[in-house]
Order: sequence, then structure tokens, then C-alpha cells
Amino acid sequence: MQKVRPLTKQMKVYLILMGFGLIMSYNVYQYFKKIPGHQAPLFMTCLTMPFAYNTTEGSEWFSIPTFNLSIGPLTMLRQTLPYSEFIENMSGDQELTGYFTIPEEEELISLEQDNIYQPQLPTPIKAEVDLEKLDDPNYLLSKIYSGDHKDLTIDANLLSEWDFKELAQKEFRLDESIEGPKVLIFHTHAKERFVDEDKDDLGILAVGQEVENILENKYGIETLHVTDHFYINDTSENTDGCYERLEPVIENILEDNPSIQVAIDLHRDGVNGDTRVVGELNGESACKIMFVNGMTRLKNQEGENIPMRTLTNPNLEDNLAFSLQAQIVGMKYYPEIMRKVYLKAYRYSLHMLPMSLLVEIGSQNDTSEEALRTAEPIATILAKVLEKD
Repeated sequence: MQKVRPLTKQMKVYLILMGFGLIMSYNVYQYFKKIPGHQAPLFMTCLTMPFAYNTTEGSEWFSIPTFNLSIGPLTMLRQTLPYSEFIENMSGDQELTGYFTIPEEEELISLEQDNIYQPQLPTPIKAEVDLEKLDDPNYLLSKIYSGDHKDLTIDANLLSEWDFKELAQKEFRLDESIEGPKVLIFHTHAKERFVDEDKDDLGILAVGQEVENILENKYGIETLHVTDHFYINDTSENTDGCYERLEPVIENILEDNPSIQVAIDLHRDGVNGDTRVVGELNGESACKIMFVNGMTRLKNQEGENIPMRTLTNPNLEDNLAFSLQAQIVGMKYYPEIMRKVYLKAYRYSLHMLPMSLLVEIGSQNDTSEEALRTAEPIATILAKVLEKD
């Protein structure tokens, strides 16, 4: 009969340590098991990742995934480094606390651009304009321009007066050396409203206010928004004479603010019948955008366009270049909400600055919500043309 060898001193120490370890593990397990709604994590995880424990709210573990002991190397790695599952399984009302924070968007700066936060512009959807064809009047009429044929003959002869390739390359930049607002937004017809509004609502003024907010807060372009109306009186919405009453007011503002270099006359378009003038923007309905150019020409009985003697515009070529570049940018980034540039016979409010835009959005049959969605495309188009992106 074989004799049982007595336990050596080393074996006795080993068994004592093993028993002590089992007792500790069991106590840790029982402690965490008492926490309602959660299963006990691995002992190693508790020791190596204590920052998953929310000490500011008391003894409470976030809803982390269940950890099961496994000898597989990948499983052990996931159990001891559960970052991804921990974050994915957090509920929406919980906040990750610990040794790191997620930076705000404004803090995501680029060290290659003088530490200035640059907002990301939308990805171009499709390039609609072939810049090599801008010297072809027929291409311009089919892709870029339409207009009011009642008082103006819109044909190749009219467009051949300008080199549109050259206009598309003209540089427009803001002079930042002068302190003060750089962009002026006003409304010749400040009482234009949308289908879901009444006389006490802001209408087109709310869109102008939103464009101002985006230009200043997203692109850093200081903007002045004029909300005055130019109707005969507070109760009238008759537009007759609005442009004549507007001109001295805007000229005084420009004189008092020599820093202003861009003027935007923002309108809501009016259409016949119940036609809606909307398109899709980021999966939602938004008012379409139309730039307008007053050509300071009037056709005679023979259909020839004759320059107007009383309504002159020394900035006409710059106006055409500015709206053309805005149209090109708009068709590149927002093709679903861009209408053609509309050419009309008269001058409107475009003669006071070279960089002037007359913008019509939507119609009286569209909603104020659809109109407000168009504010960001307008501001972004302007920022792109001014190379502020």
C-alpha cells in the first residue's frame, strides 16, 4: 500500500493563499450582487476601471453589458476594456463621467489654420453649371436665366453685352480692415408673410433675422438687419412707391456705416393661384431661392432693349457677377431649391452697392417653417461667394 506523502510547508502556504483569494472573490461578488438591476462585474474590471463607477451620484453602476468569465483572449480583452460596449449601452439621459470629456464642436480646431474654428459646409451634391459654356448665350438661357418678357426682351442679344465667363471669376471679398457690420439685410416689402401667418407675425422679417444669426454665429460676418417697412402707413400693405421710400433710408444707413459692403433685399415671392414654390432640403420641405437682377433696360415697340434714362445703375455688371456666382454656388450645393436667376426691366434696390442681391424665396402659399429652413442656404451661399468658408 502506497503511503500518502505529507503536505510540505510550501503546499500549505499555497492552499492558505488560495482559500483567502476565494473568500475575497466571493465577498466582492456578493457586494456587487446586492446592487439592484446589475450583475457583478469581473474583479479585475473593478480594480482596473474604477472610473466607470459614478461616485458623484452614490453607489450606482451605469447600465453596462454583462461580463461572463471566459478564457478566450478576445473575450477577456472585451471584459477588461469594455469602452465601446459601455458607451453604446448608456441610456440617453445618462452622462459619462470620469477622466475625460467630449469636446464641444467649437473646440474642434485645426492647428493648421491659426486655431480658428471653421464650420463644415455641405458636401456638393452635383455641379450643375459648366463654367466652360458661360460664353454661350443659349446655355445661359437654358441653365441660368429666365425673366419677365413683358417689359424686357430676354435673348442672346441681351446676354451678349457681358462676358459671363469673366463675371464668374470676379473676386468678391470683404474688407475686414473697417470695423462695423459688413452685410446689410433689409426688406423693401417688410410685410410679406406666409400661408400660416397673420398680420401680427413677422413673415419675411423672421427669415432675415435667421440669416443674420447664421452669418454672425456660424461665419463670423457682422450683419445689420433693418426691419423698417416702407409702405405708405402702418396699416397699408400697398407696395406702390416702396422702392422710392426705401432708397433714402438705406443710403443714410450706408453713409453712417461705411463698413457695409454687401446689401441683401430679402423678399417672399408672390405667385398666381395656389402654386407652392418649395423643394427638398435635407429630407424636409424648404422654400426655393430666386435671385433677381434689374437690368435698367426697357424694350421698345420693336422689341429692342433700350437703356433707361432715369433708372441708371453704375453697379449693374458687379450685380450680375455677384448673383451669377451665388447661383453657381447654389446649384452646386442646393440644386433642389434653386430657381433660375430672374431678369427684369427695372432697377429695384440693386444700385446702391456693387455686391447687392435681391432674393425672392418661396411664395405666399408656403409656410413660415419652410421659409426659415431656407435661411441657412442663403447665408452659406453668401459665405461661399465671399470666400469666408
